Amino acid sequence: MSKRKKKIKKSQGQITDPVAKDTRKPPIERPTAMGMAFRTAGILEVKVANTSLPKQDLTPQTDASGQVGQRQKRIMRPGNVAEKSNLKDQVIVERIKLKPKEEKPEKIKEVASIRRHESDTRPGRTQICSTDEAKSREIVIGIDFGTSCTKIVIRDRELGQAYAVPLESQTTPGFPYFLPSRLFIDSNKVISLISGDTCMKDIKLMLMRSPELVKKIDNNLPESVSSLELVTGYLALTLREARHWFLENHNAVYSGLLIDWSFNIGVPSSSSEFKSHAQIYKKAALAAWWLSAQNGLLDLTLVQEALVKAEESIQQNVPIDDAGLHPELVNSFPEVIAEAVGYARSDMRPTDGTMHLLVDVGAGTMDLAMFVLHRVKDPDTESEIDQYSTLLNDVCRLGALILHEERVNYQYKFLKEKLEGLVSDDFFVSSIPGPNDYIVDQTSKVIDECDRNFKNNCSNRIKTILLNAKRKRNPIAWIWEEGLPVILSGGGSKVPIYRKAIEESQEALGSQVVPFRLIELNKPSRLEAQLLAEDYHRLAVAYGLSHSVLEIGNVLPPEAIEDISISKRKTHYTDNYPGAEMT
Repeated sequence: MSKRKKKIKKSQGQITDPVAKDTRKPPIERPTAMGMAFRTAGILEVKVANTSLPKQDLTPQTDASGQVGQRQKRIMRPGNVAEKSNLKDQVIVERIKLKPKEEKPEKIKEVASIRRHESDTRPGRTQICSTDEAKSREIVIGIDFGTSCTKIVIRDRELGQAYAVPLESQTTPGFPYFLPSRLFIDSNKVISLISGDTCMKDIKLMLMRSPELVKKIDNNLPESVSSLELVTGYLALTLREARHWFLENHNAVYSGLLIDWSFNIGVPSSSSEFKSHAQIYKKAALAAWWLSAQNGLLDLTLVQEALVKAEESIQQNVPIDDAGLHPELVNSFPEVIAEAVGYARSDMRPTDGTMHLLVDVGAGTMDLAMFVLHRVKDPDTESEIDQYSTLLNDVCRLGALILHEERVNYQYKFLKEKLEGLVSDDFFVSSIPGPNDYIVDQTSKVIDECDRNFKNNCSNRIKTILLNAKRKRNPIAWIWEEGLPVILSGGGSKVPIYRKAIEESQEALGSQVVPFRLIELNKPSRLEAQLLAEDYHRLAVAYGLSHSVLEIGNVLPPEAIEDISISKRKTHYTDNYPGAEMT
């Protein structure tokens, strides 16, 4: 075998090979799906075939911490060129730095357009410490996967310190804690939080409808993707970014510790749907964690592989592999209950056994829950834990963005009817409508009508919860006579319509009930986040989910709690007077 190295040089934008017989300029091939992984700023991929080279070792090299080495030899993924078993010509990727030339600005523009954001090729590390003999520390990641944006809080259970994760390069300027819930896909099925050929939105709503719901990636292409695959890919990239931020910004604290990770995610479901939705979310979360521990680009093929592995992991109750989490370390909780965890563990906690109404207004849904908060003894640990006895809950598509869509639809319908009335073939040229006839001056009335109908819909859903609680679920609760505490929170809770809906719903209970007490959640002192105290409610779900399973406690679903019945009998006037034995 000749040991002579191929000398490759670049001259006037051309790549020549002095050894090759054909001296014509060889074409520069466009990168394949995996070839995109080799791009960084100012680097162009060139493939050089050499049949005389020895077969490359495809086993990833690992460093002392067990992580896959970032500087290992990059080999093209088998299948893009040929199968491993039949691969005769090894394909080596050489990197040649491009020197921008002023005379060819179009070439610079072409290279810049195919650069990848650093988050797309992020290493999937989970540890800083490289020795197994170090002490361990339990860290919990809480993810509030929302309709419009996702919030992440990471918490050190031993220190009791929590950190809201800012992802400034992926979020809207000024809102670093709110990651848009969307996923980009390129023509090679590579997924990204930043850019791609197709942007998939409303992925949470798609999953709520059905995990098998299929959507075409591009109308011009035959490929499609399921809602479960979209959510799994999105969560994987989100987890990888959150871990990277945490390990980079808190290196000094955790460089000598082994981190025991666990992961909680919120589920927006009514009682009848929670169990099935929780299983779907658990599968997606397990697969997402395994994906997030992989290096480099992630694509839909790898997402599908991860979901198969996650299903097997759940059935066998074992981790997928060393990169995966044990299924018992990935848990889901009702979002409305997670939102109350910070409140339950704060100085605002009320008397044990107090019943609450929680109204969580998000972008797509309004979540309602009537629950009783009290302490119980855990049968396994013999210690006291919180228990949320959920009497009633409901999830309805009455979020703030739905209100916005309703307003637009009302206005569009009104304008359409108004302008269509001006379309006629009977007008004479001299008698067409005047300029003022085209002006719509009743817009405010249209919006008022829309808001009134929307508020009534919200109020009716809240009334249903209240009446069921007062008549059947907990009619003798002492809190009815002292003022039911109502927690109003969520990104859309500042819209006045929802507060008005709560006020009107109280009228359904009549004069026998003391007015409600509206409670605003306070920002916990152990949460590190650069946001105003009055905006904490937007992080309340993620903060609650950042607590361990034992810290959150038990959540009893409505079907596990019987109604409280009141015996009815005819009264006698003597019942109003003391008997002889009491005189």
